[in-house]
Amino acid sequence: MPININKVKEIMLEKGIAPSKLAEKMEVSKSRVSQILSDESSSSRIKTIHSLANALDVKPTDILKEE
Repeated sequence: MPININKVKEIMLEKGIAPSKLAEKMEVSKSRVSQILSDESSSSRIKTIHSLANALDVKPTDILKEE
């Protein structure tokens, strides 16, 4: 399932969440967050989508690309 990276970045900006804070909330490395935020074309595992949504305090569907 593709993540809408622009939407994720928009939410991060609105909520004042830096990539390092996002990594901390997701319990992953900063490099993993960087990889997620830079890889527009990849499909992510459900676990990653849920972890990202929880860290941003949004619904998983809020950060998915509409097809």
